[in-house]
Amino acid sequence: MQMMYEIIYRALREAGLEDTYEPQDYLNFFCLHICETVDVDNTQNESPDSTSTPTVSVNRLNATIF
Repeated sequence: MQMMYEIIYRALREAGLEDTYEPQDYLNFFCLHICETVDVDNTQNESPDSTSTPTVSVNRLNATIF
């Protein structure tokens, strides 16, 4: 990651734009992860009073990353 910022900074400096722009203006880093799914069998057996934390059901087909 540091190397990529240095490459962008050098390009900005060569173009004379190091005072105008920053490498962060051109780089975005994202952390991709797979969402966990809720076991439907376990959620049906829970009592309705056990809602201290909300449960989210995610369909694996909808969570596919392209």
